[in-house]
Amino acid sequence: MSEVTVTIGVSGDAAINLPPSQSVPAYDALPAAPAQTGPGNAPVAYDSKRNRLSIWAGGKWNSSEPLASASVLDFGAVGDGATDSTAALRAAAAQGVKRLPAGVFQVSDFALLADLFSYSGPGKLSYKGLTLSPGTIEDFVMLSVPSVFPTIQGALDFCAKASIRGKGYVRIQLEDGVYDGLSTLEPQIAYGDRVEIIGNEANPDKVVLNFNSAGNNGCGFLFLRGNSICRINGMTLNGNGWVSHGVWADQSYGGGVFANYNSQVLVGGSMRINKFYYGVSSRYGSAVRCEPGVIVTEAGDVAFHAFAGGSLDAQGCTAIAAAHTKEGLGFGFCAEMGGSLDASSLGLSKKSLATDCGIAGFYALTGGSIWAHGATAERNACNGFRAIEGGKIEANKYGDIASTALNNQLQGYFAQGAGSFINANSAKASGNGKEGFLAADSATMDITVAQASGNKQHGFSALENAVLYGDAAVADGNNGHGFNASSLSTLRGDWLTARNNQKNGFHAETLSVIRVPNPQTSSNKTPSDATEGALLKFEKTENLKN
Repeated sequence: MSEVTVTIGVSGDAAINLPPSQSVPAYDALPAAPAQTGPGNAPVAYDSKRNRLSIWAGGKWNSSEPLASASVLDFGAVGDGATDSTAALRAAAAQGVKRLPAGVFQVSDFALLADLFSYSGPGKLSYKGLTLSPGTIEDFVMLSVPSVFPTIQGALDFCAKASIRGKGYVRIQLEDGVYDGLSTLEPQIAYGDRVEIIGNEANPDKVVLNFNSAGNNGCGFLFLRGNSICRINGMTLNGNGWVSHGVWADQSYGGGVFANYNSQVLVGGSMRINKFYYGVSSRYGSAVRCEPGVIVTEAGDVAFHAFAGGSLDAQGCTAIAAAHTKEGLGFGFCAEMGGSLDASSLGLSKKSLATDCGIAGFYALTGGSIWAHGATAERNACNGFRAIEGGKIEANKYGDIASTALNNQLQGYFAQGAGSFINANSAKASGNGKEGFLAADSATMDITVAQASGNKQHGFSALENAVLYGDAAVADGNNGHGFNASSLSTLRGDWLTARNNQKNGFHAETLSVIRVPNPQTSSNKTPSDATEGALLKFEKTENLKN
């Protein structure tokens, strides 16, 4: 490299000749007075903001034209797309030179690619077939893991440094294989809506991510403070902290996909999430959408969870065997503290299902709301659908698909407490261990066109100042009463049918009221009755047979 000559326009055409090793003070803003005397006793300074040398002459600073920047070419790099320029770029970086002139610079060190966005200039870096410029990403780019990027987190960190604009879009492609010993993956990407993480969408069991976070409370994918990602899909996530069904290590609170504080994420339908305390959780203003087909197995507290103002769309998804027996937890779909969750079915091939959970399939509490149109809850240890403490569940039909509670150990549909409500319009309850439909303690339930059959106790029951209402409900073949109201409760509806029940078709007791114009009863074991000050009112009785 030759001596650098810079001519500064001052009277007499004063010139400065600086060798490359000459030290000149650099300033973001030039000082008011000279700071150093350069060659020829002339004060010299470097204006870093404008990339200019300045000389003090005539009582003022006089600046050069912008300096030509050093580049990796000065260290022997070749931008022909073939020559390995790794050593040259390392040497340049050691001297703080990171300018890429036009060309493609081949490298064999991943660390240089990972540091791409600290470079400038029109050139590009190429590593294992991936060629990128240090400027903005404006086209589709695929980052393969592990063949190009050794780790998933490394690919995420790379995207966090990128400026993705125009038509720019990045796919982090996870190749088939088992990824062991993972810690929580936390995308912090400003352009997260232009990034997706994809495994094997046809066979998600071929891309397996095994998480082993210290303390048992780590997550799979964690989104915080408004961070987002466009889509994750095609992989199986396995958590830690799970010991055996319903048994968890202490402090196990992580989630497979966990969104907090106004974050957003789309979970693809080929995601399988196993043995995280929460499968998919949306909290504190976050919004998560699950495409139909997501399956969460062996969660602890909840498989699909909307909490504290979070919203979760989990239509057509499946929750299997969520349970934490010691803590009395285990819910397939849960909305609480004002969370909202849509767990409706989207057709026969896209049904929402909660099965074999430790407490309930669908659970709304503390102001949470669930839409579960056409959903199915079966073989859960307590209830199929459960609303308490002001929770609300909409469990009516989706097209011709009725919401169904089947073979749950307690009630099929259970609402308890003032403000709690279940819309069970057209719903079905069959083979449950207690009542098919139960409203208790001032709760309300709509039983229009609902069907209760083969339940171990009553078909429909209202207890402790609760209300059941709706026309054309049918109680058939239950082991208790067809319709029951007790302790200041109300049951009303037109054309209610009670048949083949092992006790009364209609039974009211303890100051309760059953009001049914046009009741239809047949083949119940004992006649309809009212006891302890209750009122049983049939406007038309010609249809009463027993």
